[in-house]
Amino acid sequence: MKESRELALLRKRDGLRKRRQLWVAGTVIWGIVVGWVLFGVVNSFSGDVDVRLTWLLTWLLPVLIFGAGTLVTQAALRRCDRELLHEAE
Repeated sequence: MKESRELALLRKRDGLRKRRQLWVAGTVIWGIVVGWVLFGVVNSFSGDVDVRLTWLLTWLLPVLIFGAGTLVTQAALRRCDRELLHEAE
């Protein structure tokens, strides 16, 4: 019974690691690549402050969402690791 619980926790940990990688990749891709490309496009059209503020808000909201997803997944991964350590004792 203990071995099956450990296997389930190991599978869960692997899934959480994959999910964390996706959240981090989304953060990096959106935050750096897409964000700065968008900034270049918006800035080339106009030097207007309102346009830049709109760009900042449309860029920042997804970055915050991706960052929150990364933090939540990391917390779940730590919790799973603690359960694995407890199970191994």
